[in-house]
Amino acid sequence: MTTVLLHGFCEDHTIWNAILSHSEQKENLVCLDLPGFGDQASNFAEGLTIERMAAFVKKEVEKIKDTEIIMIGHSLGGYVTLAFAAMYPKLLSGIGLFHSTALPDSEERKNTRLKTIDFVEANGAEAFHRVLIPNLFKSNTDQAIIEETIHMAKSAASEGIIAALHAMRDRPNRISVLENFEMPVLFIAGESDVLIPKSTILEQAAICKTAQVEILFNSAHMGLLEESRRSAFIIDAFMNFVKTMRHEV
Repeated sequence: MTTVLLHGFCEDHTIWNAILSHSEQKENLVCLDLPGFGDQASNFAEGLTIERMAAFVKKEVEKIKDTEIIMIGHSLGGYVTLAFAAMYPKLLSGIGLFHSTALPDSEERKNTRLKTIDFVEANGAEAFHRVLIPNLFKSNTDQAIIEETIHMAKSAASEGIIAALHAMRDRPNRISVLENFEMPVLFIAGESDVLIPKSTILEQAAICKTAQVEILFNSAHMGLLEESRRSAFIIDAFMNFVKTMRHEV
């Protein structure tokens, strides 16, 4: 069984390094870059959508040659995971939403996306990273971790960031995916996450056929760095749970 890890907005596959260092199953973890970021920074196009990102991930998943795939996405990666589950449900043995949601942007959030696009166009990617990233962490987070995350984000150029902002803004409601998905769903929420509140996650978990919910009590939106050891344990345990379910069927 292979677990594919998808990073969030303005991140790349290296955001999972701390998870890999703590995981007891790291040989079964595959970290991919999404279009517009990391090694795929130049792989984006006008009109990029979450669905096109999912189609790109499918091509990468086909290279793995494993019939049992779990997919876990952080934030934007969670949106792509849900699109993948909607488009290719038979390819998945389980999914995970790490600080992510099946709900679409609210009208207020959509307007904020447009303002963000204006900011990036006027000020560039690096200035945006320095505004965005510190606000994703708890206020008492080690500044070195924040600076490392800002440095990692440098692979994301303005054009890719803007394409991803449009894609996130236009993504549809995926609640029906959670309702209809036959395999287990993992939710990881941050106690201090103001972008994806814990209460929203609990409501979504309640509509799944099989759900596991984990709360990171010392995290905001970046639990994979703020509580990397705990996060790795949760992912390992979910993999074991899915394996057990698959073998019992």
